[in-house]
Amino acid sequence: MTNHCSMGIGWVQVENNIITNSFAAQIQYWPSSYKTELLAILSAISTAPRNCKIDIYTDSQSVIYKYQKLIQTTINPSHSYSYNCWPIWHTILNLIKSYKLSITLHKVLAHSNNNLNKAANILAQNYQTLPFLEFKYTNLYNPNFHIIWENFNVEQSTRKLIKTICNAHIIAMWSSQNRNQTWAHLYDQIN
Repeated sequence: MTNHCSMGIGWVQVENNIITNSFAAQIQYWPSSYKTELLAILSAISTAPRNCKIDIYTDSQSVIYKYQKLIQTTINPSHSYSYNCWPIWHTILNLIKSYKLSITLHKVLAHSNNNLNKAANILAQNYQTLPFLEFKYTNLYNPNFHIIWENFNVEQSTRKLIKTICNAHIIAMWSSQNRNQTWAHLYDQIN
């Protein structure tokens, strides 16, 4: 995977079992199913009026679990940046709080016979021709800092990023030692 990969997001707004609105876009810069699900939720709730109740149906159990954990527990400030996609989560939670939204996430089985889930998936699957949805890391609802490494915004735990960089440096230093040059022909076979 490279920074040139992209994925699609899509959602439908339903009232009385009738689709009233829909949205689809393309996500880039190291997308994952977790990140695209979060950005789909963020784009959906950002269209909601203040003081409303929203039911979101998603096939991502990990997003549901993390949302419930974030709203049910008080997070130690030192752990506010210790989970994946924290800038997006901060924006979602602050938007919910600012707009006084009541959000309930529901699990939908992926690839089930749920027609509304199918409609959202079809929107997401046809992403190649859609415009890119860009997440602004410094926004009104996420006034905190953000980390940039080699011109890319870092969304993972800061501690994990530093450990990864240090481990890569140690491996590079070890592999460049003269005594290891006899094994240099095997480097491309080592993971």
